[in-house]
Amino acid sequence: SATAPSLLHRAVRDGAVADLNRLSTAILARLRTLSPADFAALPDLSEGLENRLYSAAQQAIDWDDLLARAKAKRYPLARIRRLFLAAYLGVDRTYFGARVPYLRVLGFSERGEALLGTIRQNTALPILTRKRDAEACGDPVRALWQLEARAADQYALALQKPQPCGTDYQYRPVKRS
Repeated sequence: SATAPSLLHRAVRDGAVADLNRLSTAILARLRTLSPADFAALPDLSEGLENRLYSAAQQAIDWDDLLARAKAKRYPLARIRRLFLAAYLGVDRTYFGARVPYLRVLGFSERGEALLGTIRQNTALPILTRKRDAEACGDPVRALWQLEARAADQYALALQKPQPCGTDYQYRPVKRS
C-alpha cells in the first residue's frame, strides 16, 4: 500500500495540489470588498486580529504579500491562511458549532462498505455520494453542500490544470479492495 508521502508526491507530480497563488487576484478582489465588520464575523478570531486581516487585505498585492502582512508571532500562519480563505469563501462563525447536517463519502474499502451499511441504519443524517443526493435534501444540508461545492470549484481553478465547475461531484466514491 502507498504511504502518505508517496501519495502526496504523486499528487504534486500529477498537478492535483492547488497553488493559491493562481487565485491571488480573485482572493484579493473579494477581500477588498469586505468591511472590518465582515472580518470581525470570521470564526476563531481574537485580540483584534480582524483589524490586522483587514489592513493586510487593503495593502497586499498578491497572496504571498497578504500572508506576510498579516503574519505575527502570536498567530500561526496556518490560522491566518484559514481565516483569509474563510473570508474569501464567505464562511463566518455561524457555520461553526452547528451540528453536521450530512455525511459525505469520498471512498471506502470493503470494511468501510460494511461500516457504511451500519451507519446508514443508525443515523438520520443523509449520506451524500452524488450531487443529486444533496439537491434532494432541504436546508441546512443544501446550503452547506453549496458552500462546499463553491470551495471545490475555487480549488479546481488553483490546480496546475484548472478544471470547470462541478468536477468535485462528477466522480463516484473510490472503492478500494
